[in-house]
Amino acid sequence: MKDYTSTLKKECKNCGKAITVRRSDHNRGQALFCSRACSGYHNNTKRKNLDLTCAICGGSFKSKCSHAKYCSTSCRRHMYVSRAKKDRDLGKYRYHLSKKIRDKYGTLSCFICGWQEATCDVHHIMPRSKGGTDEESNMTVVCPNHHRMIHQGKVSLNNIKTLACHQS
Repeated sequence: MKDYTSTLKKECKNCGKAITVRRSDHNRGQALFCSRACSGYHNNTKRKNLDLTCAICGGSFKSKCSHAKYCSTSCRRHMYVSRAKKDRDLGKYRYHLSKKIRDKYGTLSCFICGWQEATCDVHHIMPRSKGGTDEESNMTVVCPNHHRMIHQGKVSLNNIKTLACHQS
């Protein structure tokens, strides 16, 4: 089927590249750029630089982005490191939690079906985002299939065995 929409040739307002646009878009004042990148670049050139203060070092820096907080990548990295350190001190940091459980208990099979073909997943019964902790009474070991089914709501967690029960 042939498209009978009338078109015309124009130049990208930013880079000058030849583009074909629909006449209806041209009449509405649209179709000025060849890509979103050219549109964004062109629109940002009109924005003025703002004088901002770095949240880490307190130094002054210029940015066109009003919500910029850091003067450099090293200050941004410093923020991530300090946040991780603070979380670790509060007990929220859980780097390699499943490895620590495997080191303590060895290779565990799925607490639901007994599957042990490969490494099983550690699942938080009460999600950390909803106030759950990394205590063994809040964790269970499940195979990848049951883990997916738990997150889809297809498996009930009412009578599921926890790591605390496994220990005794």
